[in-house]
Amino acid sequence: MGASHFQMELANLAKCLFLGFMILWIQIHGCKGCFEAERSALLNFKKLVVSDGAHADHLLSSWVDDSMSDCCKWERVLCNSTTSHVIELFLNITRQHDIDSESFYDNENIWFIKLSMFQQLKELRNLNLSYNEIGGFIDYDEELKKLETLDLSYNNFNDSILSSLGTLTSLKSLILRRNSIEGSFPSKGFKKLEELDISLNGFNSSILSSLGTLTSLKTLILSGMPDTMAGSFPIQGLCKFKSLVELGLRGNQFSGPLPECLGNLTNLQVLDLSFNQLSGNFQSVVSKLTSLKYLLLSGNEFEGLFSFSTLANHSKLEVFLLSSGSRRLELETENPTWFPTFQLKYVDLSKCNLNVRTRAIPSFLLYQYDIRFVDLSHNMLFGTFPSWILQNNSKLYVMNLMNNSFTGTFHLPNYKHDLVKFEISSNNITGVLPKEFGLVLSNLLYVNMSRNNFSGNVPSSIGSIPVSFSNLRNLESLDLGNNSLNGEIPSELVMLTFLETFNVSYNNFSGRVLDKGQFGTFDENSYKGNPGLCGPLIHRSCSTDETPPPSPSIDVEEEDEGGIDMKLYSQPNHARLFEIEYEIAGINQDDRDVRTFHSELIGLWTELDMVSMSLVDKSAYADLKKERDRNRVLQFLVKLRPEFENIRATIVNLGITDFDSVLERYFEGNSAANSS
Repeated sequence: MGASHFQMELANLAKCLFLGFMILWIQIHGCKGCFEAERSALLNFKKLVVSDGAHADHLLSSWVDDSMSDCCKWERVLCNSTTSHVIELFLNITRQHDIDSESFYDNENIWFIKLSMFQQLKELRNLNLSYNEIGGFIDYDEELKKLETLDLSYNNFNDSILSSLGTLTSLKSLILRRNSIEGSFPSKGFKKLEELDISLNGFNSSILSSLGTLTSLKTLILSGMPDTMAGSFPIQGLCKFKSLVELGLRGNQFSGPLPECLGNLTNLQVLDLSFNQLSGNFQSVVSKLTSLKYLLLSGNEFEGLFSFSTLANHSKLEVFLLSSGSRRLELETENPTWFPTFQLKYVDLSKCNLNVRTRAIPSFLLYQYDIRFVDLSHNMLFGTFPSWILQNNSKLYVMNLMNNSFTGTFHLPNYKHDLVKFEISSNNITGVLPKEFGLVLSNLLYVNMSRNNFSGNVPSSIGSIPVSFSNLRNLESLDLGNNSLNGEIPSELVMLTFLETFNVSYNNFSGRVLDKGQFGTFDENSYKGNPGLCGPLIHRSCSTDETPPPSPSIDVEEEDEGGIDMKLYSQPNHARLFEIEYEIAGINQDDRDVRTFHSELIGLWTELDMVSMSLVDKSAYADLKKERDRNRVLQFLVKLRPEFENIRATIVNLGITDFDSVLERYFEGNSAANSS
C-alpha cells in the first residue's frame, strides 16, 4: 500500500513538472512575434507621423503592415525576450527636420499626439519621445501603469503636462529638458520618482519648494535658466533632499555663498554648480561631501583661500573643475602636506591664482595616472616644464599649460601616446623640438607651442618622412610662432591635408614658403617676421641670384620722442622679451585710475616693440602695427575692473580700435575711471 501511494505521488509530481515545462515552452516558443494589438498600436503611431507631413518610412522603414512581420525585430523597438511584450520604445527624432536649425523650433512644426495610442503596450517600461517638437497630448492614458522612464525633452510641452504625468504611478525617471514649462510642480503623484531633469524651461527658484514631496529623488537637474532663476542661492527646499546622488544647477546665475546645509547631502556623487555667480568660500561645504565623484565649480566668483588638502579623503573624486578668473580666489595645493587618495580623470585649475606663494605646480599631480584632461593655464607657475604629466598619463588627450612661466626642455613620453590637443604657448621652454614628435604624438589635432624659445630646425617628424607625416594626417592646427626656429620649412608638410591653421611667424626660417595643398590657403600672416623666407604667397621673389634679405636693423638715428636709443634693441633679446610679456600678462587695473593704468601699459608695450623690432619685416610693419593696435585695445579692456563691463561691451560691439577714441569718448569725465 505504501509503495503504491509513493508511485502515485511520483506520477503526479512528474505531471506537474511536465505541465510547468509546457507552459514555459509556450511562453518562449509559442508566440512567433509580438502581440497583434501591440503591433497595431505601433503602426498607428507611424500613420500619425505620416499624416502630419513627415516621411516616417525613412525613419521607420521596418515598420510594415504585414502580419508576418515581427514588431519585436523592428527598429527602435525592444521586447521582453521571454514574453515578447514591447517594453521599450525609442521614438525620438521622428520628425523630418534638422534639429540643429532654428526652424526646428518654429510653431509651424509643433504637433500633438494621443498618449492613449500606447495603451495596448501594457508592459511598456521606457518611452522616449524627445526631439519631436510635440506641443502636447490630446488625451492622457492611465493604462501605462508600468512605465518607469519617460523622456519628453526638446519638445514644446507647457505646464498642463505635469499634473497629467502624475497618473503614471510607476514613473522613476522623468526628463522634461527644453520645453516651455514654468510655475510649480504638482503635489500629487510621482511618489516613486528618482530622476528629474527640468532644465532649460521657465522655472524660477521657487520650484525647489514645490519639489519637497519628491522624497525618493536621487537625481535633480535644474540647469540653464539664467533669466528666471537669477538671484540668491535657493537654500529653502534644496537642503532637504537627503537622498540626492546628483545635483545639477549649472548656468542659473545663482548668487551669494553656498549654504552650509548643502554639506549635509552626504550621498552626493555629482555636484554641478558651474557658471553661476556664487561667491564666498566653498571649502567648508565641499570638505564634507566625501562621496563626490564629480565636482564642477567653474565660472563663479568664489573668494578666499581653498586648500586642496581638504579633498584628501575624497577617494572617489574623478572630476574637479574650477576654472575661475576671480581675483579674490586663491587655491593652495602644497600647504599643509597631504597625500591624495583619489585618481582624477579631469582636472581644470585654470585662472585660479594657483599656489601664489610658491608658484609651484601642484605636487599631487605626481600621483595621478589616469588623467584624460588637464588645464593649468594662466597661473604664472614656475619651474621645469612637467613632461612627466604626459609620461604618467597614457589616456591624456588634452594638455593645456599655456601662459605660465615654465622653463627647461620638453621631453616626449617613451611610448606612443594618444594626445589630441597640446597647448603650451606663452612659456619659456627652450631646446629643439624632438625629431620623434610626430611619431610619438601621432593623434594630435591641435598643437600650439608658440611664444616660447624653441630653437633649431623644425624636426622631420612633423612631416618630412613618409612614415611620420601619415601619422599626423588629422592635424588641423599647428602654431609654432614666436620662437627661434630656423632653417627651411619642410616641404613634406604639404601632406597635412586637414591643416586649417598654420603659423610660423616671428622665427628665423629661410627658403621658399610652401604653396601646395592646404598651404595654398594660408596668407602672409602665417610667415611674418621671417625675413629669410620668399615666395609668391608673401610677395617676395625667390630668384636664385638673390640672397635672403638680412634681418631688419634700426638706424642709430631712429629714436622715439622720449630719446630712447633704438640701436640698443637692434637684435632680438628673448630673455627680456619674455620678461616684458610676463609683466604684461600679470598686470591689471586694480586700484589705478584708467589714465594711469593706460600709461603703464603704453610704457610696457613701447619697450616690447623695441625689443622685438629686429624680428619684424619692415615691409610688413604697417599691417603688423594695425593688427597690434587692435589687439592692444582688447588687451586693455580685458584688464579693466569689473565696473567697466558695460563700457567694455559697448566698445567691443562697436568695434572701436583707436585708443584715443576709446579714452576720450568713454573714460574722460567718468568718475570711476578717474578714481581708485
